[in-house]
Amino acid sequence: MGRADEFAVANSALHRLHDSSEAVRMLLVAGEAGIGKSRFVTELLSANSADVVSAIGRCIEHGGEIRPLSAVAELLTALAPHARQFGIEMSGALKPVIDGALAGSSTALSRSPLLLDDAIEVLIRNVAHHQPLVVVVEDLHWADDTTRRLVSSLARAHDVRRVLLVATYRSDELHRRHPLMPLLADLERSGGVERIELEPLTSEDVAAMAAAILERAVGDDEAAALWQRCGGNPFYAEELLAQGSDDGGLPTGVRHVILARSHVLAEEALVCLQAAATLASPIDREVLRTTSGLTTSSFPSAIDQLCRERFLVESTGGLTFRHELVREVFLDDLLPGERTGMCARAAEALQRHRPERLGEIARLHHAASQLRETLRASVAAGDAAASLGAMVEATEHYGRALDVWASVDRAADAAGLTYIDLLRRAACTSDLARDFDRAVELARLAADTAAALGDPLTEGGILNELAQYLWNASTPGLDDVIERALRVLPSDPPTVERASTELRFANRLRIRGRIHEADEIMRKVAGDAASLGAIGLNADALSLLEYEQAMLGDEQVLLRMADALQMAMAADERVAVKIAINLSNAFIFLGRYNDAVALLDEGMAAAERHGLMGTLGMLLQGNVVEALEPLGRWDEAARLVDSVRRRVSSDSVHRWGSALSGWAQIQLHRGRVDEVAAMTRRGFELEQSGYYQGNIGQLAVAMVELAAHGAVEPVNLELVGSWLAQVPVDESTAAARLVAAAAAHLVPPTVSPDHAAALSTVAEWIERLQRIANEQYIHAPGVLLAWLHQACAELAGAAGGHADQQWSELVDEWRALDCPYFAAVAAYRQSEAILRRSGGKSAIERATSATLLNDAYHVALALGAKPLADDAVDLARRARLALSDQAPVAVESVSTDPFGLTDREHEVLNLVAGGYSNGEIGARLFVSRKTASVHVSNILRKLGASNRIEAAAIARRHGL
Repeated sequence: MGRADEFAVANSALHRLHDSSEAVRMLLVAGEAGIGKSRFVTELLSANSADVVSAIGRCIEHGGEIRPLSAVAELLTALAPHARQFGIEMSGALKPVIDGALAGSSTALSRSPLLLDDAIEVLIRNVAHHQPLVVVVEDLHWADDTTRRLVSSLARAHDVRRVLLVATYRSDELHRRHPLMPLLADLERSGGVERIELEPLTSEDVAAMAAAILERAVGDDEAAALWQRCGGNPFYAEELLAQGSDDGGLPTGVRHVILARSHVLAEEALVCLQAAATLASPIDREVLRTTSGLTTSSFPSAIDQLCRERFLVESTGGLTFRHELVREVFLDDLLPGERTGMCARAAEALQRHRPERLGEIARLHHAASQLRETLRASVAAGDAAASLGAMVEATEHYGRALDVWASVDRAADAAGLTYIDLLRRAACTSDLARDFDRAVELARLAADTAAALGDPLTEGGILNELAQYLWNASTPGLDDVIERALRVLPSDPPTVERASTELRFANRLRIRGRIHEADEIMRKVAGDAASLGAIGLNADALSLLEYEQAMLGDEQVLLRMADALQMAMAADERVAVKIAINLSNAFIFLGRYNDAVALLDEGMAAAERHGLMGTLGMLLQGNVVEALEPLGRWDEAARLVDSVRRRVSSDSVHRWGSALSGWAQIQLHRGRVDEVAAMTRRGFELEQSGYYQGNIGQLAVAMVELAAHGAVEPVNLELVGSWLAQVPVDESTAAARLVAAAAAHLVPPTVSPDHAAALSTVAEWIERLQRIANEQYIHAPGVLLAWLHQACAELAGAAGGHADQQWSELVDEWRALDCPYFAAVAAYRQSEAILRRSGGKSAIERATSATLLNDAYHVALALGAKPLADDAVDLARRARLALSDQAPVAVESVSTDPFGLTDREHEVLNLVAGGYSNGEIGARLFVSRKTASVHVSNILRKLGASNRIEAAAIARRHGL
């Protein structure tokens, strides 16, 4: 009733699910408490039950505290039968969540599982592959971090098809700092989201509803009074009707109405209702009976009355409140002492009957101020949540344990672990939950505590962990922490902690160019790791030891790195992901882009299994994006970047901007300068700070091109020279591309006094890189030589030459390397060079130029490279060449302006107004100086102008 328009919108979105190409769409259903959001969704699903499957999860708030995973558990419970029906294998981590349990052990922290939200997304994708799916998250304003992250990721999952995501929330409870506000803003920006705001019912709708409930006619006065009291809120109206009144005096407010209705309850039923308010839904009957203190004989009649009066309803797995407002009312009505006692009894009841519900037990002990029990249960709940991949929830439980630690006598005995161990577990789960700053804070505290206790082995091990957290957080201080760890860790006998730290130190030395020192340390680490049986660490050290030679094209070394990757996959997948990153990097600098892309699936599967999608996984995806750029597979790259952005915050994307330098290039090719300027600048700042070095060449190329667009601060050749000095020899491909960009954008014009010096500087760079290609590389990669040839062609053009033959050779080189965009740019530049050299007069050369220009234009259209396409259209217009899918350019068509200027004369007039000389106009339009002079004379005559300045003034005045 009263929802016809809103229902039509929702129904339309649901019907689009049958389009297999339709990515996830989302409906946001908002309104005040009791306005009918849940009923609206229920009716929507009921009307379409034959066509789709559905899963509903409800977020729950209890006494001001969010109940983590409540929605997730319900969603999984609903999805499990469909998974079985379609033969879908579910992740083993999901079953305990379905059972409402957090069973597990702390040993899971050493091999972190697939993060819970990622596992659920995989399950949703697989179910939707078989049948259209509606995923509903109710009361999103009470969502925990895992649920919010799942909703955010699903809403932006362009690779998940035939899924409609529906979320309801109370719009009247959102304040400016509510944690849901950023998510709603992000969802709105992502597109594909429709918001349905449920408004109060009209007086006519309330009257009709009352008549249907009472099964009798409702008089006008009675209906008007009901509507005035309920304000159009259907739940409030139902409560008023259920409460009734002998004298017509109704209480004010829905909470008071609910309490007034409870007066009809027997004492046992009221006690049972208050006990139920302390428990999470679905409520186990035996747990409720024990909590309430009722006898086995009086309990059934109490439950019967509560269900009959519709305070509670039967549901799958137990009892639930008819509406969360009912729970809120009776929980709030308990006095503080009553609530404390009830929570204590509830914790005891759960411990007796449902001991696997560790998280709820911990929260109830805390609400009852039972601190020793809170500590014990919170540690157990944190360990179990971590074993499920619910890292956000694990961090919350560990945080509660840390909060009460100082208030508990002999806390270590109660917790079953030391304070330092608790800090380390909390830091680990914070890192895996991508709360990197929190991980750094906790690990620093753990290290300082170990130092105060005089425990160097423990302190060194923690510092090694802290180094990883600092890296993930992009926070300064990494080198200081590594050096401190080396000072405190004994060097004899060898330990895994010492060897791991030495490997980190060697890697930092290599980044700074101290290759020989780094190699010596890495050989030692490899030997120590082998003697200690640390297979993964040994593979890590060996692959890093040979990394430089792999980058220089040593095929045998590349094969050994591939073997090390497979060895690490079997022994330590975290190390395997690191090796995959390095191996893909080597392939990229050697121009073996398809080999780099081939490492993605296996590497990302390992990253997913270990919760590394937002760190090492992001680096691997960034490398693959970098390989997809020259291959012209930009839409694939966009899907990978979308996957990254769904899993990490925009701040993290900017922090790790250096990892996505390939995406910056693709966006620049597509003309989306502003979208990548901030990310590139941030990544470049981190490179220059010394925090992370390794992508300086690629980022410098982007900075030069962004500066050419005016999107970042100006760049000059001196600055480029300082950047080139930081590029390692084995990354000369990036250096060559940077020199080509500098030659294209940074050489001053011929009239500048610095022109000759600039040409000489760029020529020296090219010569140095050519020597490296000849002397350092085992086989100089074709992509390095191609960039050097392009730098030479750009230099020739900057010197005033035409270089059409050089560009012709580059077209062939880039095509042979399977780099369509670079080949298209070379074809465009060759076309332009031919026209400039011949003045556009030779019919044969014009035909050649037109063919090249059409090739470049159509590649640009296919790739979405708008700037290149626009340049091709502009060149075709100026040279009067036809592009095959455009109308031929008119040579002398007559304009409609009052002076009778032709199109060509309009072009000339624009250049006159821009201050171009006749010679410059001729070069620009590929005509002779004399022809340009004739055009200018005709324009002056037609405009009645005595000189060029007057002609420009007339043109501006008449909008020409």
